[in-house]
Amino acid sequence: MRGKIVAILIAVPVSLAGWGLLSVVRRPPIPEPALTECDQPLPGGVPDLRGHWRLTHSENVRSFLIDSAGVSSWRAMLVELRLHINYVERIEQCDLRGAVTDNRDRSWTVQVFSLEESASSPAAAVIEDGKLVLQVDGRGRHFVVERELVDDELQVTTHAPGEGSPMRLFLRR
Repeated sequence: MRGKIVAILIAVPVSLAGWGLLSVVRRPPIPEPALTECDQPLPGGVPDLRGHWRLTHSENVRSFLIDSAGVSSWRAMLVELRLHINYVERIEQCDLRGAVTDNRDRSWTVQVFSLEESASSPAAAVIEDGKLVLQVDGRGRHFVVERELVDDELQVTTHAPGEGSPMRLFLRR
């Protein structure tokens, strides 16, 4: 026999389940919609982003997580992998109110917002140049998240003011 057969065995410790690797294929069911009792139309100038969206591709996720969110390079790689396998968003809108439900952090997060100037909502939101702009606090940091519909694709851009390049997620219905 002239050639050699080389076998490589990779051992994956069970503790990886604690890092979220095993959760990439299994997630809890999405919570019930937050705006079920609302049937008012969207006012003029408010982009209609309603629907269920699934990630198709992204830009700058790993470097954003390392530079702006203080995540280790290994953890950033795992988060990026999980996003590409599993990430979805549901956007609800009614009149000047809305809710974004996503599974960015291994469990569902519901962020309710209001576009009213005297909003008592936990999140401040505005419409700027056709984009829905939310102010978000997380991991002890402040982020600005912009959602914009471009050619039937939802573009979600997350900025950490004063730090590095933004992270971009591209989603389709």
